[in-house]
Amino acid sequence: MHIASIQTGRGPTPGMHRHDFFECFLTLDGLGRHERVDGSGELGARELHFIRPEQAHSVRGAGPSGLHFLNIAFSPALWRGSGLLQDSLLHYWKPGRIPHSLPLDRARSRRLQDLGREAARGPHGPVEAIGLLATLLQLVQGGEALRQPSGLPDWLRDGLEAAAKPAALRSGLPALLQACGRSQEHVNRVFRHHLATTPTAWICRQRLKLAASLLRSTSLPLLDLALECGFESPSYFHRRFQEAFHTTPLRYRRENRRILPPPS
Repeated sequence: MHIASIQTGRGPTPGMHRHDFFECFLTLDGLGRHERVDGSGELGARELHFIRPEQAHSVRGAGPSGLHFLNIAFSPALWRGSGLLQDSLLHYWKPGRIPHSLPLDRARSRRLQDLGREAARGPHGPVEAIGLLATLLQLVQGGEALRQPSGLPDWLRDGLEAAAKPAALRSGLPALLQACGRSQEHVNRVFRHHLATTPTAWICRQRLKLAASLLRSTSLPLLDLALECGFESPSYFHRRFQEAFHTTPLRYRRENRRILPPPS
């Protein structure tokens, strides 16, 4: 997995290059141009572009301040091994005349940018890559943002947002406490007052929501899926999922299978 934040200025168009990996890049701010074998197009802010392996292209800045974009690349073997590529995201790298692109609203763009920063600082192994893929899948599906009740302290609101990300859910309570920046006793009291639950129960609920999303949209084996969502054993995951959804994970997957439609 490769992640880079790139600032490119105005100037001569760089030579087009090819690569053997799946790539997407998110334009953050500024203006630019995307040069391809079949033509070129303008680049604006908050656009997610998908580049197929062996597809020649180049990116350059066009405005006074150039173009700032986040680049993410994965090897084909890793994408296929995750179970996400062939099921859902592959449609966005489908061969065609023009590479596909998606506009993102400000909230989803910021979420992907934050995730990219976190991933760039941490290890780049298969587990981290699958977590990034899961979030990317939610973004292109237009997944809902975390719903929070009104009246929460700012530190708790920010902490919940950070703790609901896949990488944080794998860590669980330590990640939540670190994101909140408060003692466990204080967090417990505020959770009971504002959310009428405990931090542990909230984390489990977020893990189950992520698991349900992955069951609907991927073919990840249940063991890998359970570990990705932070459950330490398939049996515990199976029991908690059945308690929450009144069905088994496999039956839920069969009845709620959702594959992204090919882009028009």
